[in-house]
Amino acid sequence: MRSPASNTPRPAPEPVLVEQLVGVLVDALRALGDAGQPEAANRLGGQAWAALRRTHPDAAQRINGLMHRLARQEDRVAVRDADA
Repeated sequence: MRSPASNTPRPAPEPVLVEQLVGVLVDALRALGDAGQPEAANRLGGQAWAALRRTHPDAAQRINGLMHRLARQEDRVAVRDADA
């Protein structure tokens, strides 16, 4: 018979978990930007970048790349709003 402890799922190693969570965050922020809220997505991305930059620089770089994309979306939204 298995002990109850052996039935408990083991957590993913931290780098794997961070990568998975950053992937979900990138998808969510991209969707927020695509839904017409790139400025809000960029603010949240900035917070995530600040939290990750020292301990998980590769993950922070992924967020940084997304923030550049979101900034271009912000520019398009501003032009569209100015034309309206």
